[in-house]
Amino acid sequence: MRSHVSAGSNSQPAADLLKRPFQAFPGRATSNRASELPMNTLFVLAGTVLFAGFFGSIAWKLCTGEIKLDLLLDGTQLDSAAASGYSEFFSPGRAQLLFVTLISAGYYLLQLIHDPTRFPEIPTPWIVGLAGSQTIYLGGKAYSLFSGVRNLTNRRSNK
Repeated sequence: MRSHVSAGSNSQPAADLLKRPFQAFPGRATSNRASELPMNTLFVLAGTVLFAGFFGSIAWKLCTGEIKLDLLLDGTQLDSAAASGYSEFFSPGRAQLLFVTLISAGYYLLQLIHDPTRFPEIPTPWIVGLAGSQTIYLGGKAYSLFSGVRNLTNRRSNK
């Protein structure tokens, strides 16, 4: 015996209602596809709203100055002559890491725009280049930590 769900004068099997959860009025005689919202459209719309909100929030904070980028490429080192105990310097490791990351992300984005039906394959040389860039950056951090340029236990606070 099949279970039926009553909706007005018409009745439909419960399994049929599960196949079409976004139909506007399941019990009324309407066209099958005109009142349905496809699930993939719902996910695309929700994802677009979510990422637009993230982007808008970050853009707003950048414009108002809550997120500061003025020292993005600068590093700090211990300096007994400075009043704070630290001095700032341009960090080539940060600069090359940012450059390689932006180039790799741009390449990936262009590949995705070229064929949006699938995720693009990332060539091995790009992965090796990005891994090498990370290695150079982290190697510089490790060198500064072990050579006494940086003190791991005495971190300054940005207040």
